Amino acid sequence: MHSSAQPDGPLTLLIHSAAEGDADAQFNLAALLLDVPGVLQGDEEAAKWMTLAAKQGHLKAISRLGTLRRLGRGIPQDYASAAELHVIAASDGDPDARSSLADYVDEIRRTALEGSALAALCLAKMYHRGLGVERDNNKAVAWLRWCQERCVGGADADVLDEAADMRSFLLMFMTPDDKRRSSRHFKRFSIPRRSKDGRDNSV
Repeated sequence: MHSSAQPDGPLTLLIHSAAEGDADAQFNLAALLLDVPGVLQGDEEAAKWMTLAAKQGHLKAISRLGTLRRLGRGIPQDYASAAELHVIAASDGDPDARSSLADYVDEIRRTALEGSALAALCLAKMYHRGLGVERDNNKAVAWLRWCQERCVGGADADVLDEAADMRSFLLMFMTPDDKRRSSRHFKRFSIPRRSKDGRDNSV
């Protein structure tokens, strides 16, 4: 009986196609590395192939790479970068990415409150589009304001510019009452409220 890890046949063809730049092959090889015990080993190798597929716009690879970022599997853990990838994939219709955002929204919030402009921008997009959270433009604008006013130190200029543009756009459609609600959300961010199960309900 031949081992599934034998270096010939379909596996060799898959590796060859991935090396030639085929995004589907890169994604499938990464998934094989991650999901099939005994075939091949190495989370770092899987993350490499998943990254290459994601850079080519492979939707499932973008989503899966976000999960690897979230878990720190094969690559350093980074909630903000994970959220960025999941927001991209969820916005393009990937249901797994949308579900993932709902699973770790508290971690994204904490990262934003600790000063990550990228995390704050991702939260704004999540609330604006209803990705993993209930749609709420008042909260979206509050997170954009937080991004601009509390996350400027060391923040990527492109992130701050995108936040400024998005905030200006949303403000055009907000009523005075909406703006007051958004301001109240912003003021509560520095005083997180905890529910009985320990989840962050500050926004």
